[in-house]
Amino acid sequence: MTLSVSFDLKNARLSAVVAFLDTGAGVARVRIYPGVRVLVGAAPNGGFLAELPLQKPSGSVLDGLLTLVPGDPVLNANSGVAAWARVVNGNGETAFDCDVSDTTGTGEIKIQNTVLFEGGETRMVSGTLGG
Repeated sequence: MTLSVSFDLKNARLSAVVAFLDTGAGVARVRIYPGVRVLVGAAPNGGFLAELPLQKPSGSVLDGLLTLVPGDPVLNANSGVAAWARVVNGNGETAFDCDVSDTTGTGEIKIQNTVLFEGGETRMVSGTLGG
């Protein structure tokens, strides 16, 4: 048996995600990592490539889809190939982990290029959950 939920319930769940992301004095951030994704909440296998801020509010919800609102571009902290992201709230608490891709890929977080170089600039092109 498959569970089917209404758009109203999907919207309510995704609105709770936005509320969690916006918790804290800071803004939510998308930390981009290389390599194999670890279990959600587990320590990553190394430092992040880039830490992209979101705006506050961090997203909007419509028709069962959460669209994240990117902040300003950042300079990359390290070099590597982006593979996954950990999204944290304004207190630095983990919200969720997801895939990263370029604009032609299927990642929930899309950046202009997944090959990142230390000191280069990266910006989030889009970020979506649900659907």
